[in-house]
Amino acid sequence: MKTVKSNYRRKVVGFFALATILFCVAVFSGESKVVRADNAAEQLVFSTPGSFMPLNGNTGDLHGTGGTPFGFWIWCAAAPSPKSTPPTYQAALVCQGSMYFYFLGVPEHVASAFTVTENAEGLYTIVVFGKDFACQLNNTTTNQGPHDTVVVGCSFSPGFGGGTGTATVTNATVNTTGPKS
Repeated sequence: MKTVKSNYRRKVVGFFALATILFCVAVFSGESKVVRADNAAEQLVFSTPGSFMPLNGNTGDLHGTGGTPFGFWIWCAAAPSPKSTPPTYQAALVCQGSMYFYFLGVPEHVASAFTVTENAEGLYTIVVFGKDFACQLNNTTTNQGPHDTVVVGCSFSPGFGGGTGTATVTNATVNTTGPKS
C-alpha cells in the first residue's frame, strides 16, 4: 500500500514539475509579447446606472408608466492604434456590452460593427443591436462622466412589445481612453 501511494505522489510531483518547466519555457522563450500603452486602441465606454424611457406603440406591460426603466454598459474600440499592424479587431470599430429594459424583458447582450462615429471631438454616435432591439446612442457632453448627457433612441421587436422609445439620460458616463490615431 505504501508503494502505491509513493508512486502516485511521484507522478503528481513529476506532473507539476513538468508543467512548471513548460510554463517557464513559454514565458521566457522570447516569443511572448508585451502589450504597451503606445500600442493600445482608443476605447469608448457608454454607461449609466439607469434611467427611464417613454415608449410609443409598445404592447408590453408597462405597469401604467408609459415606458420602462432602462440602462446600458457598452464598450467600443473607437479607433485602432497607429502602431498596430495589422490593426485586427481595433479597426473593426466593434462594440460589446449590454442593455436592459426592465418592463420589456431580460438584459440583452449588444454588439455592433462599423457603427462608431466621432461627430466632433469627444462626441460620439454608436448604434448597437440586441436580439430584440436596435438603439442609437449619442453623447451631447464630454465631461468624461458621471454627468454626461446621452440621447438614446430605440426600436423594439415584437418580442419586446414592438414600438419605439427615446430618452435623454443625464447621469451617464461617456469615457474615452487610449491614444488617438
